[in-house]
Amino acid sequence: MKKRLIRVAAVTSLLALALVLVLGRDNIVYGRGRGLTPAKYRALPAAARAVADATKANLARDLRVAPDRIAVLGVDSVSFPDTSLGVIEPGERYLDAATPGYVVRTMVAGGPYTYHGSSGRVVAVPAGEESAAVVQRLLRSSLYDLRERLNVGLNEVVVQRIEPIEFPDGSLGAPEPNVPYPLVPTPGYEIKLQARGVAYRYWAAGDRIVYVGSFLEPGRTVTVYRHKDLSPEARQCGVVYPLTRSVPVTSDASSILALQHLFAGPTEAEAAQGYVSPFSEATAGMWMGIRTQGRTAYLDLADVLPAVLAADDACGREAFLAEVEATLKEVLPVEWVVYSIEGDPLAFCQWMGWCEGGR
Repeated sequence: MKKRLIRVAAVTSLLALALVLVLGRDNIVYGRGRGLTPAKYRALPAAARAVADATKANLARDLRVAPDRIAVLGVDSVSFPDTSLGVIEPGERYLDAATPGYVVRTMVAGGPYTYHGSSGRVVAVPAGEESAAVVQRLLRSSLYDLRERLNVGLNEVVVQRIEPIEFPDGSLGAPEPNVPYPLVPTPGYEIKLQARGVAYRYWAAGDRIVYVGSFLEPGRTVTVYRHKDLSPEARQCGVVYPLTRSVPVTSDASSILALQHLFAGPTEAEAAQGYVSPFSEATAGMWMGIRTQGRTAYLDLADVLPAVLAADDACGREAFLAEVEATLKEVLPVEWVVYSIEGDPLAFCQWMGWCEGGR
């Protein structure tokens, strides 16, 4: 009997050794958690590894643990339908553009955490609860429904808040003819969206959303960025500060409204508070158009730049870029701005002194 047990143990050991040799040492589990081996982690595509690194950095900061205690279980390539990366957050703006990215699954401190990421940006997926997935589904349905109703870009619709409520029955307060509903209290949500100074309400539960109606906000706000000191010796040419203005409710897109106020320069009240800018009443009409593609904004300008800024005004040029880009990134979920003068990007490049043949 003893010899038989020894033979079984020997065979088991040989099978285990053979399995390791067949699968390769890269499949051996390293570290404190089960995850990708160091070799497999290094072999990830550069973009995938960057998202995984950002995920680990975020988790390490939020959970106050060392990054090496975070096991990456997998990194999967996906295409998100918009720049929300599948996680809609109140107050954020998103572009309706397919966005390639990754889903990163991790394990740390006994709990699983999932992140979505693209181009260095990562967002945490609400953990665990089924209700979190329901909320995301209802938010997305509401956003896309309002976008279609208003025929506006997705970036014009912002979630203001979502609150749990209880409906008297399954009709969610909006019964349809000849449709049966459960006649029991139904937990759900009230979703408040905002687009161009108008607020919109939805009631939602399960897989159903109901458009309730709209009402004007007391006013609309626009944020532009200004300087406090443009003297070259102050070395503040790229340092800008947000200024929020209250404006009448209009149907103008947020980006158009922001550019109108930006290029018109500081108001008298703002100037009295010490704010300065390369823009003034003389530049109010110098922008000609704005469009977005992916996470890039394309801004076309009138051919008046030489009259606005002197050819040797390096500080003014830096200030110009700082105010425009900070203001646009406030109202558009973009990372880059491409400039042109009357449709010609080379003309702007030359005016900035970045390309040969400066104007």
